[in-house]
Amino acid sequence: MECKACGREHDVNRGGWVILATDDLICDPVDRPDCWEKVSGWYIQRREEEQLKHDLNRGLTNANT
Repeated sequence: MECKACGREHDVNRGGWVILATDDLICDPVDRPDCWEKVSGWYIQRREEEQLKHDLNRGLTNANT
């Protein structure tokens, strides 16, 4: 399997990786914190986009209050 952030191949029978609750594999954050930062940034952005879609679908935004 490969790291979602950097594409580095990992042998799942050996260490050096973490599998997230989303089933994404990333390099061990202790060894390569840049992979963790990149993936967490993606998820934060995705969550913000989903919240924006939710707010727009409800018709309730700060602009309308």
